[in-house]
Amino acid sequence: MSVLLALVLTPAAAGCAAFAWSSRGGRHAILLLAAAAHLAMTAWLWWDRPAVSPQSWLGVDAAGLLFLTIASVLFSAAAVYGLGYLRDE
Repeated sequence: MSVLLALVLTPAAAGCAAFAWSSRGGRHAILLLAAAAHLAMTAWLWWDRPAVSPQSWLGVDAAGLLFLTIASVLFSAAAVYGLGYLRDE
């Protein structure tokens, strides 16, 4: 599986897993792990950007990588900040 596909599927899979998980602590851990994994995969793309072929469905260029990085940092910050709200759940 390519890193780009994993970037799309990781938050989706984490959302499904958190929906099915029964304990609060497990859901909090899933949220943080998904955010950390997304940030790590985004950082990986800065060092090893795959070539974009005309037949590919997903690709990343310089501008796309910049906005992906901004979105990933915001996702991580919202995950950490959201734990305070989820604690009162």
